[in-house]
Amino acid sequence: MKGVEGLQGEWGKILPTFLPHLNRVGAERTSMAKRPKPLPESVFHRPAFYSREAQEALLADIRAGVAAAPLFTPTMPRTAKPLSVRMTNFGPLGWVTDKDNGYRYQPRHPVTGEPWPPIPDELQRLWRDLFPGEPEPQACLVNFYTGAVRLVSSRS
Repeated sequence: MKGVEGLQGEWGKILPTFLPHLNRVGAERTSMAKRPKPLPESVFHRPAFYSREAQEALLADIRAGVAAAPLFTPTMPRTAKPLSVRMTNFGPLGWVTDKDNGYRYQPRHPVTGEPWPPIPDELQRLWRDLFPGEPEPQACLVNFYTGAVRLVSSRS
């Protein structure tokens, strides 16, 4: 398993491509041919809501959390087939899965046995700004994608 130092190069590949995209999405779609489809009711887009500097600071907080709770590769229930994503969690509970106990939330890292680190303050602030009046989150799943690994839709 790579330590957070070994991820610097991989994080560096993500930062220049991912972060600028967040604030450019609407600006690049000016012609009718490139006009985006309407977003589903539960999805919203707020261009320039979160500055690049704030995104970089949050990424630094996430890196610190990954140093405390290293990325691990979860496995499928029953088959023990590894998932294609490495992950960790922040907060009192973390989402995990393995062959013997299946999908669940638990209070400790499955490899280190340590409690999950707290959800970063800046991420908590962002949650409150975007979802005022909603309960504070108890779990924050952090997925780390590399190579051809893709995000797929899920609901838990």
